[in-house]
Amino acid sequence: MKKLFQALGTILLIGLVVISIPFTIPRFLGYSIFEVISDSMSPEYPVESVIYVKDANPDEITVGDVITFSLGTDTTQVMTHRVVAIDTDNGLFTTKGDANEQADVSPVSFQRLIGKPVYKLSHMGKVVSLFETTQGRVLLACLVGLVFILWFSADHLDSADEQISKEKIKGKLNRSTTIIFVVGIAMILFAIWNMYRISKDYRDSNDLYEQLKQEYVKVPVQDVPEWYQMAEIDLPSLQKQNPDVAGWLLFENEDISYPLMYSGDDTTYLHTALDGSSATAGSIFIEGGNHPDMEDSHTIIYGHNMRNLSMFGKLRYYKQEDYYKDHAYFQIITNAGVYRYQIFACEEISADSFIYHVPYAADETFEQFIAKLYRLSYYDTGVVATKEDKIVTLSTCSRSGMRFVVHGVRIDSYCDDTKKEE
Repeated sequence: MKKLFQALGTILLIGLVVISIPFTIPRFLGYSIFEVISDSMSPEYPVESVIYVKDANPDEITVGDVITFSLGTDTTQVMTHRVVAIDTDNGLFTTKGDANEQADVSPVSFQRLIGKPVYKLSHMGKVVSLFETTQGRVLLACLVGLVFILWFSADHLDSADEQISKEKIKGKLNRSTTIIFVVGIAMILFAIWNMYRISKDYRDSNDLYEQLKQEYVKVPVQDVPEWYQMAEIDLPSLQKQNPDVAGWLLFENEDISYPLMYSGDDTTYLHTALDGSSATAGSIFIEGGNHPDMEDSHTIIYGHNMRNLSMFGKLRYYKQEDYYKDHAYFQIITNAGVYRYQIFACEEISADSFIYHVPYAADETFEQFIAKLYRLSYYDTGVVATKEDKIVTLSTCSRSGMRFVVHGVRIDSYCDDTKKEE
C-alpha cells in the first residue's frame, strides 16, 4: 500500500507536469498560445486545436501566409486567417478563412498583427481551460493537494502489515508535514465545495426557468403556419407573480427562451431570478435607460454568459457565420404584441463601448450608430437596418472585461386584437 500511494502520487505529479509543459514553457520562449473556437480555417486548424503563434513584423508577411491578429484595438479577441492581399501604402492586410467563401469584410491594419502560427496541437483546446478559467485552476489545485496527501499517507504507512500505526505517526509528525497535509485537505474540500455550490446554483436556475416554461409557455405540437404562432405566453399570470415581467424572449431554432425583466436599473436582476431568489445566472433584463415597451429606437437586453450555455451562453456561437445562418431570428413577446427580429451584426466590444448608449431618435446620429455596427461585425449578414427601424442589442459578458453583443432589427410584428378585447 505504501508503494502504491507513492506511485500514484508520482504518476499524478508527472501527469500534471506533462500537461502543463505545452501551455507554460512556450510562453517563456516568446510564443502566444490560442485555442481555435471557429472552423473558418479548417481543416488546417480545426476547432478545439491549440496554435502557437510567433511574433512577426508586417514586412515579413507575404500573400498566402496565415496570420493571427487582434479583432480590434480595444479587444483581446483574436482571429487566425490567411492573407489574400496586402495594401502596403495604407498598411492593411486583406484576410480570408480557408473554409469561408469570401474574404473578410474588414481589412486588418498592420498594427493589429500578432504573428504567424508555427505549430498546432489537435484536440487540446479543452485543456486550455485548466489554465485560463477559475474552475480549471481550482481543479489543478485540488490535484496538487491530492499528490501531497498521497505522499504524506505513504510516509506513514507500515509496509509490514499495511496498517497505520498511530503511535508511529504521532512520533513522526512535524510542523511542515502537518501544514502540507492540512493545506492539501483544505484545497480539496474548498474545490469540492465550490464545484457543488456552482453546480447547485446552475441546477436551481435551470429548474426554475424550466418550471416557468411548463406553466406559462404553450408550444404547438405541430408545425405552425405563421412565425408568431411558435409559442403562446401567459404574460398576465407571470406579471401577477412579478410585475417587473416586461415580456418574453424567444429564439427561433434555438432553446433560448426566458422571461424578460425590467426594473428601471441595471443591478436588480443581475443576480436575482424572477421569483426574487438569489442566483448567479440572474435574469434576462432590459437596460434601465430604456422603456420596457420595446418602442425605443435602440433597446439593450442583458444576460449572463453561463458556462452551461443557459441564459445568453449560446450567443458565443454567433461568432461562427455558419451558426448564424440557421439561427438568424428571435422574437420578443409583450402584452402589446409579438415582435420579430433578424440578426444583422455581432461583435466583441469593450464594457464602455459607444454601443451602450440609449435611447436614440430616428436621426443622422442613429444612422451613424448603425453604420458602426456593420463595420465592427464579424461578418456581413446582408440584412439591412436603417434609422427608421427598431434595433435590439443582446449583450453578454465575454473575457477580460469585454462584452459580446448581437444586434437584431425588427422585421415584423403581430398584434392579436381579439385578445385585447377579451
